[in-house]
Amino acid sequence: MSLRFLLTYGFLALLVGACSPANSPGQAGVATLPMCPGFAETGKPPLVHRARCGSLAVPLNHAEPEGEKLPIQVLLLPAIHPTPKKDPLVLIAGGPGQSAIKIAEQICYKFEDVRKERDLLFIDQRGTGKSYPLNCPQLDGLSQTLPAAEQEQRLHSALRACIADEGERLLFFTTPHAVQDLEAIRQQLGYSQFNLWGVSYGTRVALAYQQAYPNSVRTSVLDGVAPLSLALPWHAEADALVALVKIDQACAEQDECASRYSKLRDQAEQVAERLLANAKTVTIEHPLTRLPYSVEMTPAAFASALRMSLYSRDLTRILPLAIHRAAQEDFDLVVALMALAETRGSFADISMGMHYTVVCNEDYPHYAKRNAEASEVFLHSRSVDSMKKICDFWPRGELPDSYLTRFTSDVPTLLLSGERDPVTPPRWAENILPRLSNAQHWVAPGGHHSISLEGCTAQLIARFIQHADLAALDGSCITRIKPLSPYLGVDQAALDALDTIPADREAHHD
Repeated sequence: MSLRFLLTYGFLALLVGACSPANSPGQAGVATLPMCPGFAETGKPPLVHRARCGSLAVPLNHAEPEGEKLPIQVLLLPAIHPTPKKDPLVLIAGGPGQSAIKIAEQICYKFEDVRKERDLLFIDQRGTGKSYPLNCPQLDGLSQTLPAAEQEQRLHSALRACIADEGERLLFFTTPHAVQDLEAIRQQLGYSQFNLWGVSYGTRVALAYQQAYPNSVRTSVLDGVAPLSLALPWHAEADALVALVKIDQACAEQDECASRYSKLRDQAEQVAERLLANAKTVTIEHPLTRLPYSVEMTPAAFASALRMSLYSRDLTRILPLAIHRAAQEDFDLVVALMALAETRGSFADISMGMHYTVVCNEDYPHYAKRNAEASEVFLHSRSVDSMKKICDFWPRGELPDSYLTRFTSDVPTLLLSGERDPVTPPRWAENILPRLSNAQHWVAPGGHHSISLEGCTAQLIARFIQHADLAALDGSCITRIKPLSPYLGVDQAALDALDTIPADREAHHD
């Protein structure tokens, strides 16, 4: 795991799945996009039969339409119906910096009900995937076992080299430019309108598109709302702490968990205090690759491991045991959780140049003149201070004055939140709800970051997109998505008690 990953937060926890075949696609996009390569070319079949892949050219600067062009990569999964609706579902990834096409195979199966009548479009936002990715290759090979100060110095040197390579081009990779790309692609593919599904940072893109092109949006689904006021990572520490406290409270309410792993928040804070005074290098066998996996366990690394686990409904189950062991100076399980979380869709393959361009231009201005210490409440992670040091030298441009300000919309909008989300909890959906005159907000009590793949949510989304009518939508089934019980592990005290049974009693029992 690289240091750059510890300093940023992905916004999307996703599960792996597969898609079923389809019949011939509708007319929109067919003449523009060629068939995806088959098994002979790639060694694996396309996601669905007759899937379409290709790139569409858009201006680097939309104010200069005849100037330099960027390739925007598009994956079209055609509707099953032979005469599909002319308003596809566009799925917008998070990050910022995540490729929508790379997550397609992980999530497309959940949208099969939508695909019965509508195409699914996965579009790599400029700067991600294969759409002129800003991957900053200078970051490759940074060691996470060096002392923290040296890691930070090398990170900054690599990022400055990335800036030197890209120059002022970086200023054209903010959300407003991506929104113009979406509209250009809609027109090139000949669709009447878009239905939008965005997750985490992707919800910001969806909101900005609703604002800029309201007549081009039929419905909008926002899963894990991330408005500009979220100001990454300013509020992330407080939100992560709330999520950790919820896990602590849930453990305290279960007798067996409370008897083994009580006061999880206190234990976590004590661990961070010790690491602040004495960081340590931890090496384990990677739980997936079985290769050596090393991390310098600092407060920032410890906080990152817990935060990344809190994104995931299943990984969170292991946190009580992991924190308890860390309090006993055993960090193997914490590092294993970090390794597993890193492979999840929320954190994998983030284009870091695009990530910093968005965060430093859109989020950083909201806290640039504020006291960074005021946000440092999560286990001494100092995430705001770390990001501020980067944003102070990252190129910054001017955003449109209207960008997500004075914003209102009457587009039918479904907002979704997980009660235990450590980065986009329900309060951020409530923050923008007054600006949406035709909206509903549903919260999953046991949901974490992104609930579209949980319980009944995918069916609810499909029903909403089919009818575009919130009045007839009943999302109460989402309230029945409950928290998973914590994994308690082996009861060592009970095993130790067995060891104290006298030999004559064991013989009598036999």
